[in-house]
Amino acid sequence: MKKNTFLIAAVMFTVSGTNSVFAAEGDTADEQVIEEVLVTATRRTESLQDVPISISVVSAEDIIGTGTIDIKSLSNMVPNFVFAESPNQGLSFMSIRGIYSRSEPSAIGLDQSVGVYVDGVFHSRQFNANANMGDVERVEVLRGPQGTLFGRNTISGAINITTKKPDTDEFHGDFSLDVGDRNLAHARGGLNIPLVADTLAIKLFAEVRE
Repeated sequence: MKKNTFLIAAVMFTVSGTNSVFAAEGDTADEQVIEEVLVTATRRTESLQDVPISISVVSAEDIIGTGTIDIKSLSNMVPNFVFAESPNQGLSFMSIRGIYSRSEPSAIGLDQSVGVYVDGVFHSRQFNANANMGDVERVEVLRGPQGTLFGRNTISGAINITTKKPDTDEFHGDFSLDVGDRNLAHARGGLNIPLVADTLAIKLFAEVRE
């Protein structure tokens, strides 16, 4: 049987940027330090270790490093989360812990079982669920019913996407280009422009994949 291979080459260019390492006072550079992961799964910012929810967190570095472009490809990284193939682009067969609901795009009165939220805004229809990630800071996949904090449409869980916020302190930008066989071309780039120090900034981001 002949196997088809899909080759991807990535190029990354960074104008400027800063990297932060969280370390306790007195730690040396040779010591290994566990970085604290902050999440907003409970509608407030908390440490991942303090949140009493079954949750998986995928960072921006993980998304870029694995070539993840949308929620469907994200399912390859998160246990108990499946985004199955569907015969219609308007359908999204998402399931968490094996629970999902099938509803046609025109079925306004039917609810999906996995809620998708971007910066707290609910994506009400399934055909909006698999959009490109964009400039994402992290993605939280919450398992189990989340109706108390996220409302209906979350009987099996919720996907909470947090995008990167503008930085009011520093001008910086980044650009990446992925090319490969089968005429693959994926370009993405962003630019952060401070307007008023510590007060106002604007962030531009664009992404094209063919």
